[in-house]
Amino acid sequence: MGDILQLKQRLHNIHAVHEITDAMQIIATIMIGQAQRFLDYRKKLQSYYDRIYLSREIERAQLRKDTGEEWVIVFFSEKGFCGNFNPQLLPLLNQHKHVKNIIVIGNRGKVYAERLGIRQAHFFPGAKRNPSEDLTEAALNIFKENGFPHNVKVIFNKYNNMFQQVPRVVDFFPKQDDIFSGRDTLMDIDEEALSETILENYVKARIFFFISETFTGEVASKLLMMQNATDSAEKLKHEISREVSKERQSRITQELSEVISAYKVLQSQNERR
Repeated sequence: MGDILQLKQRLHNIHAVHEITDAMQIIATIMIGQAQRFLDYRKKLQSYYDRIYLSREIERAQLRKDTGEEWVIVFFSEKGFCGNFNPQLLPLLNQHKHVKNIIVIGNRGKVYAERLGIRQAHFFPGAKRNPSEDLTEAALNIFKENGFPHNVKVIFNKYNNMFQQVPRVVDFFPKQDDIFSGRDTLMDIDEEALSETILENYVKARIFFFISETFTGEVASKLLMMQNATDSAEKLKHEISREVSKERQSRITQELSEVISAYKVLQSQNERR
């Protein structure tokens, strides 16, 4: 009976895991829907910020984009339970670890940065649940204190779809051709309506956009992990259920064999008498 009891205990444990992963999958499914809608909104809004920024800053941006010290801002997930989402950024971060000015957003990034020997970075939290613009303030202050450097690269996971987040390195400040290509008309800007805060607002919006994309990719990775875990638990349940049935059938067969053997022995003894 020992083997059957052990198999039943394993079956019970797997059933409990299956219920947990199934519940987490449902939660992640709800969250990914919300995150995708929010990210779509931020993408549309970001395009307007890009065009406003370039309409105002194009001449100064062209002069400054290749000057000054190099900066890197990298976006990790806030939590570690999201598969390969964080580790796949490490090769890109390792390529830029020589940069003196690094901003890491997402608490998991601090662990990875320390493993790579990056100690001069600025570390700030990412989005734990729904992204909030308050998360941009710390990084924005670093930009302001350093005169808004323009030689800035971004390392992040580009959200393509629920099943694919691709590690990328892009310029933080956009290029004119990338923003206005394919546009029939340019946005008319009323100079009187613009203030000196336009650059600050742009940087804040840009940071928040990457935080939103990172959060969406993190949730998608978690959902995919939960789906795989649920499928694996379901498969194990069926396999162990079959093992329990086979073990039970083996026990029954053995007991029947013992009963039949004993009966034949008794029958043989009776015939001798």
